Amino acid sequence: MRHFGHLQQIELKENQSNIVTQADLESEKAIVDFVRHHFPAHNIIAEETGFTISNQTLPG
Repeated sequence: MRHFGHLQQIELKENQSNIVTQADLESEKAIVDFVRHHFPAHNIIAEETGFTISNQTLPG
């Protein structure tokens, strides 16, 4: 919420209609950290950082 109304920097991804802000990056990190904490063996696909493979070994 601290970024709401305070856009400071925009990065372009593939084209000008696909922008990334600091708020995008920080919110994605918070969500990924939460998922990793509760589901450490899960792989994650995220919009900004893409596919991340878990380093946990599944039981069985």
